[in-house]
This record gives sequence, C-alpha cells and structure tokens, in this order.
Amino acid sequence: MPTLVQGDGLIGYEANAPYDRLIATCSVRTVPPAWVRQMHPGGAQLAVPQAQPGWAEDILTLLDVETGAQADVRPSSEDGWTVHQDGPFKLWDAVEDATLTWQEAGRPHQSGFGLIVTAEAQWLWLGEPGRCPPHATIRAAAPRPTTRPW
Repeated sequence: MPTLVQGDGLIGYEANAPYDRLIATCSVRTVPPAWVRQMHPGGAQLAVPQAQPGWAEDILTLLDVETGAQADVRPSSEDGWTVHQDGPFKLWDAVEDATLTWQEAGRPHQSGFGLIVTAEAQWLWLGEPGRCPPHATIRAAAPRPTTRPW
C-alpha cells in the first residue's frame, strides 16, 4: 500500500519503513541518510539532486536549501551576465563545474547516469555502476535532527 507524506522529507518517515520505493517531489543536494536507513536493501529512490531555481523577471535565483548557499544571475549592461554568490560555497561555480564535466563526457543523456548511496559516500556513475565521471564523489549528507513534527 503506497504511503503519501507531506512534511520535511529530509528526515524521512519511519512509520511504515522499510520502503521498496521512494519518490521525492523536491530537490536535494545529497540523498539524506534517513532515506537510506528507511529503504529495503536494493530499494529504489527517485529524486533530483539540484538547487531550487526561481525566476523573477530576468533574474535567475538558485538556492541550496540544505546549506543555504545561493546565487543569482542577471543580465549585465555589457551583453553578458552578472553572478552574485553567497553562503558556505559558491553555488554558481558548482553549476558551471557540473556543466563542464557533462560536456567533457560527451553530453550524455540523463538516463545514462546513476547514483550509488551508502552511509559513508554517494557517487555518480555513467553508463554502468563502476564507471564514474571525474569528480563524481559527493560527500555524504550530515545527519539532521529528527525532532520536527509532520
């Protein structure tokens, strides 16, 4: 029987765990440890690791909800773009690095990528689980407090 939960998905939902499948309708920087703990071995998770984008007129704003890093990109008067970044790391630089890595890999379709998640690390693979693009290891997410009510 499917379970639908509305709330802070980063802490998971222990009540009906373990789960065979998890579909997140949010973006996450890394797969939260609670999701890993609450899955059956070999279970499948579907989420989109990315920053939350938003547009206001001609300004693109990105926010990493986990770390608070943010960037805004707006047209400049010299026919280019101006980027402002704030927070614990340079979010727009990370977007550019990811884009360059994807281009250097031959611009593969997103269906060619996968993600392996353990309690210690998370890493991307391309084509097959043993083949990782350069810089594909992602730090494992730090545990979050579980005191938030649903």
